[in-house]
Amino acid sequence: MRIAGTKAYPVVGSDPSTAAVDRWHAVGEKVLRYWQENLRLGDWRITLRWNDDRAWDFFGMVTPADGRPEAGVLLWSYLPDEETMERTIVHELTHLVLMDLCRLGEQWREQLPEEMRVVHDAQWSEQIEQAVDHIAMAFDALAGGLISTLDAGE
Repeated sequence: MRIAGTKAYPVVGSDPSTAAVDRWHAVGEKVLRYWQENLRLGDWRITLRWNDDRAWDFFGMVTPADGRPEAGVLLWSYLPDEETMERTIVHELTHLVLMDLCRLGEQWREQLPEEMRVVHDAQWSEQIEQAVDHIAMAFDALAGGLISTLDAGE
């Protein structure tokens, strides 16, 4: 998920302690596992990692393994808040839900003449990102999100 004109805020605010970072990472793990289960990705081995580069221009990205139900989710350490973290995790996991469709698009790409691939790549990427974002927001809205239940003490 690419950042769209968002100002970078340190994830731990004015508390850069190891404990604050550990709490942030623990929330990320809890949110990831919640959505992994609810998106029916329980058979996947998904690892969560953090990118500390302030210049990174993504909120997150997912990298699936070839031929195995394994993936890595990389999140930006400076997400502005928990809700953004949750939306980003849902977005990245939705890519896994739609992975077969994405791979089909890649196969179609290989059938195109070289000069058409640039056009295909730009259009395909934009359309997939829009679809994933739309579906992820719908999932989050329907479920009410985990962050709201964490805030309520559940």
